[in-house]
Amino acid sequence: MYFFFRTCFELFGNEVKWWITINEPKQICEAGYGTGGFAPGIYSPGVGSYKCAKNVLLAHAKAYHIYDKEFRQKNQGKVAIVIDSNWFEPASAKPEDKEASERALQFSYGLYGNPVFNGDWPAVVKERVAQRSKQAGLKKSRLPALTKEEIKLIKGTHDFLCINHYTSHMVSAWNERPFSDTSFAADIGVNDWMPKEWPRGGEGWFSVWAPGMRKLLNWLKNTYYTTIQRS
Repeated sequence: MYFFFRTCFELFGNEVKWWITINEPKQICEAGYGTGGFAPGIYSPGVGSYKCAKNVLLAHAKAYHIYDKEFRQKNQGKVAIVIDSNWFEPASAKPEDKEASERALQFSYGLYGNPVFNGDWPAVVKERVAQRSKQAGLKKSRLPALTKEEIKLIKGTHDFLCINHYTSHMVSAWNERPFSDTSFAADIGVNDWMPKEWPRGGEGWFSVWAPGMRKLLNWLKNTYYTTIQRS
């Protein structure tokens, strides 16, 4: 990908001023290397998807630094990564449902956003995957650690924040799944559904609930605002 990014910057840098390195890494990793529904069709739930997440973030960071060091001064462009996320509305005001909402957001957006904006994986993601890995008898976490050098390489590799938002889900806490279930969904550990009263879009997988967009934007502001402003 190094040569691909560099070639794009060289050929189109004079005309293109807003760059996206990778679009929707969660779809690439979870669908491509977790469930296997997308290319390359690898079924490796809770293992391959996390390895992919690390590699995607490193690829993005290297692309950002190529532009920053070799092309920014001349072309004056901006670079970022696009992350997609649903909004996860707590089913009630109960603390456990609010925690379920936050956990789902951290696994959905934070898994890719936190290393870029704050450095390292979100704490809840590290803790959940490490705990479930240990309980399953594994010697180390299924989530590959980011070294100090990798954290430094990835952190701050954004000139603006990008979000693709399609739909919202209602979420609540649930009883822990068997630790032998290594799926991404089991690691998140929430019940999620689309209420019947929410209108469906053209495809059955998404619902129309307008407040979700504003709530997600507010969450992003409250979670990453200081980092974005400082950048």
